[in-house]
Amino acid sequence: MSTVTRPRGPLPPRVYWVRRLALLAMVVLLVWLGARWIGGGGSQAAPSGGDDATAAASSDDDDSTRSDSGDDESRDRTRTDRVRAVAESFEQPSEHCDLTQVLVTPTVAEPVYAGEPVTVHLRISTSSSTACSLSIDADHLLLSITSGDDNVWDSTHCEDAIPTRDLALQPRWSALVDVTWSGLYSGRRCPSGGTAAEPGTYSIEAAVLEGEPTETDVELVERPDPVEDDKTKGDDESSDDVKGGDDQVDDDTAASGQT
Repeated sequence: MSTVTRPRGPLPPRVYWVRRLALLAMVVLLVWLGARWIGGGGSQAAPSGGDDATAAASSDDDDSTRSDSGDDESRDRTRTDRVRAVAESFEQPSEHCDLTQVLVTPTVAEPVYAGEPVTVHLRISTSSSTACSLSIDADHLLLSITSGDDNVWDSTHCEDAIPTRDLALQPRWSALVDVTWSGLYSGRRCPSGGTAAEPGTYSIEAAVLEGEPTETDVELVERPDPVEDDKTKGDDESSDDVKGGDDQVDDDTAASGQT
């Protein structure tokens, strides 16, 4: 029989089994300590892994930033390409516009203050199916402002207010032209020091010669007074108090002199 399972020697077999078990326990203990030592070294090296994770996250952020920047540049290029495509799709006018097909639509951005210049935005378009050229000036572009039956301002009396433009009108597109109303009554000679239009509702009509006029209303309002803050108001009151104190000193001095 094998000496492993049945030890031989001068001592009883029980002694040899105890020794073997003790040796086996020591081996197991050494293996367990070695595993703990190896595991401890791995935990100490963990921060290095954390640094790698941080670097990876930073790299991801940089990649994300570059990606966002690339997306913005891509959108800008796309927008530019669209604008270029629209510009290239415009037709070159081959004829003058039929004035009966030209529409001029006036608009005004509110609020509008009485006695101040008013910018009237004119949106000029054509119902023609093809591109056409249009020359505007004081003889061909008409603008009038009324209040009830009262004629307030007329471009035929203030010809300098109408700009001169050569427009290329495209189907389904509009050209924008601005005209400035002085906010005054034009009279017959459009004086620079005319009477200011009072607050109220006014009608603006615009058209090209031979075209149908379009109309919009605008409300002139009083410009609100500037709001004083508490600091400014307190400074004014303090100034009044100082002046009052000076007056009192003068009065007392005068009374003393009389005495």
